[in-house]
Formats: sequence, C-alpha cells, structure tokens
Amino acid sequence: TTLTFAQTTDSTLTTNYEQKTIRFVSLNSAKYVQNGVEKRSGIFYKRLKTEFQNISTEAKQELTLAIRQKKIASLLGNTGSALYCVGLVLIVTPSGVIGLTMFAVGACLIVPASIIQVSSQKHLYKAVWLYNRDVLVGK
Repeated sequence: TTLTFAQTTDSTLTTNYEQKTIRFVSLNSAKYVQNGVEKRSGIFYKRLKTEFQNISTEAKQELTLAIRQKKIASLLGNTGSALYCVGLVLIVTPSGVIGLTMFAVGACLIVPASIIQVSSQKHLYKAVWLYNRDVLVGK
C-alpha cells in the first residue's frame, strides 16, 4: 500500500507540475506557459494576477510588490526618457541651460528606473516560485 500511495502521489505531483505550474517563455519575457498554453502576462502583470486568486498570501504579496515597483519604474523611466529627449533638442537652442538641465534630470531618472525594474523582476520571479511551490505542495 505504501508503494501505491507513493505512485499516486508521484502521479499527482507530475500532473500538477505539468498542468498548473507557471514557467516563463524566456528571461524578462512577457509570456508564460501554463498547462502547455502560452499566455501573455499583460500590462503590469494584469493577466498573470488572475492566476494568483487562490494561492498563498505570501505569493500574492510578492506579486503586488512586483506590480507596484514595475509601475514606479515605468513612470520614472518614461518621464526620464521624455526629459532626456526634449533636453537633448533644447541644448542646441539659445536657452541651452534649460535643455542641459532637462537632459541631466532625465538621465538621473532613468538610472533609478532601471534599478527598480530589476527589483520588480526579482519579486515577480519569487512570486511565481512561491505560486509553483504552493501548487505542488497543495497550499
């Protein structure tokens, strides 16, 4: 009976792994695979968030943190890029000091945006790892 239980448990584990776990298509990908179907994670992981409905609070918290950081990184990155580009154009005008200032501020916003984006990815990967753990363990 112990062997039968082990085989049943192994079979259930394999089925859960193949059908319920989430795997990203590639590093920094906006696509993931679940049950053999390739899906898009959505803007700010909106579609991926639906997979986390009935999972541990710990996994949900990590995903929430990843979403928050991605939004902040996007805001800083887009603002920084806009200031950087406009500043670059204005440097050659008679009001070059304003252009240089905008250029510098834009560059200074892009750096933290990149750092926050990397942190967001780390939290996303941890959230998915926790999700997969919960699916396999049965939490």
